Amino acid sequence: MKTKGRELLIKKFSIITIAAFYFAFSLLPLKLQAQCPPIITPQPSPGVIINGNNVKLCAGDSVILSSSPVMASGYQWYHNGTLIPDSTRSIFTAKTAGNYKAKAPGCSSFSNVVYITVNPLPTAYITSDPIPPICSGTPITFTLNTTASEFYWLPPVPPPVMNENPITLLLNESTTIKAIVLNNTTPQCSYLTSYWVRVDYPINAGIIAEDQTICWGTVPMPFTNVALPSGGNGTYTYKWAMSTSGPWGPWDFIAGANDITYAHPTPLTQTTWFVRFAESPPCAEGISNPVMVTVNPIPEVLSPTDAEICSGNTFSLFPVTNDPGATTSYTSVVSSGTVVGNTPAGNGPINDILTIPEGITSPGVVTYNITPTGSAPTFCVGTPIDVDVTVYPLPQITNPPLEQTICASEATSPINLTFNIAGSSATWSPTTVPYGISLTPSSGSGTTIPAITIHSINIDPVDVIFTITPSGPNPLNCPGPSTTFTVTVDPSPTVTNSPLSQEICSGATTEPVTLIPNVPGTNFTWTATPDPSTLTGYEPSGTNIIPAQTIINPENEAGTVTYHIIPSGVLGSCAASPRDYIITIYPVPEINSTLTSEICSDNLFEYTMTSDVLNSTFTWNRPAIPGITPTSASGMSPVIYEVLHNTTASSITVIYNLTAIGPAPLFCVGLPTQLQLFVRPLPIVSAGNDTIIHYGTATQLKGNGTGESPLLPPQWTPTDKINGVSNQWVVNTTNLYTDTEFTLSVEDDKGCENFDNKWVYLTGTPLAVDPSALNNPICEGSSTLLDANASGGSENYTYLWNPPDYLDDPTIATPTASPPTSITYSVTVNDGYNTANGTINLMVIPTPTAFNVNGGGAYCAGDTGVSIQLDGSTMGVNYTLVHQNS
Repeated sequence: MKTKGRELLIKKFSIITIAAFYFAFSLLPLKLQAQCPPIITPQPSPGVIINGNNVKLCAGDSVILSSSPVMASGYQWYHNGTLIPDSTRSIFTAKTAGNYKAKAPGCSSFSNVVYITVNPLPTAYITSDPIPPICSGTPITFTLNTTASEFYWLPPVPPPVMNENPITLLLNESTTIKAIVLNNTTPQCSYLTSYWVRVDYPINAGIIAEDQTICWGTVPMPFTNVALPSGGNGTYTYKWAMSTSGPWGPWDFIAGANDITYAHPTPLTQTTWFVRFAESPPCAEGISNPVMVTVNPIPEVLSPTDAEICSGNTFSLFPVTNDPGATTSYTSVVSSGTVVGNTPAGNGPINDILTIPEGITSPGVVTYNITPTGSAPTFCVGTPIDVDVTVYPLPQITNPPLEQTICASEATSPINLTFNIAGSSATWSPTTVPYGISLTPSSGSGTTIPAITIHSINIDPVDVIFTITPSGPNPLNCPGPSTTFTVTVDPSPTVTNSPLSQEICSGATTEPVTLIPNVPGTNFTWTATPDPSTLTGYEPSGTNIIPAQTIINPENEAGTVTYHIIPSGVLGSCAASPRDYIITIYPVPEINSTLTSEICSDNLFEYTMTSDVLNSTFTWNRPAIPGITPTSASGMSPVIYEVLHNTTASSITVIYNLTAIGPAPLFCVGLPTQLQLFVRPLPIVSAGNDTIIHYGTATQLKGNGTGESPLLPPQWTPTDKINGVSNQWVVNTTNLYTDTEFTLSVEDDKGCENFDNKWVYLTGTPLAVDPSALNNPICEGSSTLLDANASGGSENYTYLWNPPDYLDDPTIATPTASPPTSITYSVTVNDGYNTANGTINLMVIPTPTAFNVNGGGAYCAGDTGVSIQLDGSTMGVNYTLVHQNS
């Protein structure tokens, strides 16, 4: 609150003392006379604050009190009313707080009193982490422990951190850390504190020797000192460590290894690194150069330990070791049976032809003892290994010479084979098949040669020679020397056509076959046998020609018609040889999957073709039809997999042409078959245009739809944003607080479904209220305008202020408030969808009480003035002193 005139602001005191100072100059003549009582005058000096008779200084400082008149002796000085002994001069040096006065010689009156205040020095001390000594380059944190309000670190602390506490420094040499602290007294007293830091140099752990290479399982040579450590405090202790990971550790300390040199007592089994640690606090331990002990492995032979071969074969072994530079040597002995060809001793690879002499039918064993020797420089000798090589004898066929004679189309007599080694068997096959000869079976294996039927179209005898190769028993089935079996085939009348077969698809016509004899004048008769019996269209019998026939196979597997041909006459002692002519009829596949289907537009149509013939393949095509997209399609897969779009409002029938193709070898093609697909249109649905509404408000959604078939009730989603039922064409939304996409889905009674989307976008901001007052605070008896400051929402608001007391209208946005005392108003804003609340504290300041000014009086020029006070005051009220209306 202001009053008239120039203002002097005085705040928050219950009693306020106001001093005014006026200076006057006396015009009276100056007269010299003895001074009684004497006058004490404090003498100015650095760090001393003098204000009349009041003196302030810091502990440890002093002030000179000079009294007039000046005399060399006779003075009496008093401190706090007590005579100070031996203080007789007119000058006194004061160091202690208290009041001082003096008497001059010949004057019984005391001088003026001088009041000395001694401000204490601030306290401070420095601590560190870690505590010195430290190692060069080690971070050290200094903390200045003080309650002083102001401090400064002194060099060598860098200026950027001179006002920080704590500070962290990197010191490279011994130094003294200093700081000065100051209190907030008048005068400002300071205190200097220091902290000595001894800095040692980092440890160089010296050099040890030396790298070496040893064999696995041996002890390394001792490690010696080459160069002593340096740094630290000059006195060292040692620790030896080892690592199998590499020259940089991690290190495992060796118990009891604390000398300047070290001899490792136990054998090493892998390459190992050794280092020496030197310790000399406070510096971190130093690490010497790493010394590597390379441990060469004891070489091992990695070749297989056993081998088996047949007699007369070469045993080859190139011994492989785990050391690429290793060499091997070997010796060999026959350890079982009778074997020849082994080399008694040698180096490197082994290549021996091992043989069991003829007539010996049991296996023999040769044992090779192989010794590895490692590479330079250690040449470590490994453990020898034995390789046992088992040599198996070769089997022989012991039958007498094998020879037979037969007529063409007859079978040989079976032969039981005999061998020199039990458990042997043999394989047999014709060495070559002469012209005009065919035989069944044509080859075989075992201990018996079965009856072999041999056909011949020749008119002269022909020898068919079979090669028989024996093989021994397990495990190697060693092959022995081959022998032969000769069959002489005498000729007989027969048919010579080749091949004696043909293949057709069911319903096709065969090629006519004219039967050709090997002996002129031979005639033929034949009869036909179907398999299965359901085959039709074949001729049941005939003579010299098998005519063209259209044969039908109604089954889903291949069938045959066998024509048994019987020639006439004899040739020599051999009767005619009948033969068979076979026609194979493959079925024609038919589609047997369902040939009608229906689907809704834009839905996936997936159809798998099947047929009555196993392993059939398929092709299909779909011709273009108006109103259907894609326009056309085709494929070679058994599965039709496509999405069809009906662009019309009516259903459309789509035709697929399907073809089945039988398996190899003829790939018989079936008749095309039509698949009818009924493509229904989707319902037409509209959710309406996108809409923009105010934030936090609601809106109405209006949809519509039509379809070829009757529509089921529609469905709006998301349902949690629908107010009420969601299965009607017209629905209301809930209050929306985010942009929302609504989907209207509709389905007809055929199951065809369609949808449409509609966005409801929000504009503006959430409903908010931020009440304010035009003036706040106000004086008692005044009024101010309130404002709800509503924003956001629908922007159409109603208001309700509470309490309604002292408001001209509590239902408007800006009522006028005239409360007699401070009050809190709340306002509720409603935009028709949401409400928002806010409060305002309106402060009313009561009219202050006026108090009287008292005190004052007269004072002499040069004095400190007089006191002026109020006879009372009110907390929080400002008062203004007016001097002569200004």
